[in-house]
Amino acid sequence: MDLDDNPYAPPTTSTRAPVGIRGNDPKAVRAVAVYQKGIIVAMLVYLGCGGLTFGLNAASIALPSFYPGVILTVLAIDVLVGIVFVFLLSMKVYHPVLGVFLAIFTAIPFLGLLILLMVSGKATATLRANGCPVGFLGANLNKIPK
Repeated sequence: MDLDDNPYAPPTTSTRAPVGIRGNDPKAVRAVAVYQKGIIVAMLVYLGCGGLTFGLNAASIALPSFYPGVILTVLAIDVLVGIVFVFLLSMKVYHPVLGVFLAIFTAIPFLGLLILLMVSGKATATLRANGCPVGFLGANLNKIPK
């Protein structure tokens, strides 16, 4: 036995448990990054549809009759996608009961946008705590081990 070997030392592993994520799966960090990307896309589509509608109405441009139906369909799909990603991400970084409530409240128009921002902020903090660099559009998935 070498002098450096300590029989009372705690065991060491090559992979460490993720910080701030429910469960001990190392792949959960990548899942949080993917779910955050989905939330960011949902926020951008939500804001884009609102900005497009506001801009076209402010410019008094004559819109075709099918325009409101198209925008409402895109927003309905966007809200459903936002609900799914909020639920999936909340289950990883919050308590499951809170994840269900946040997913339900995401369907409320302005409150949903605030919930998307809140959950994305929590995901950013969690990813940074696990050593992943996070930019404006989320974490770079190429820099997170699979």
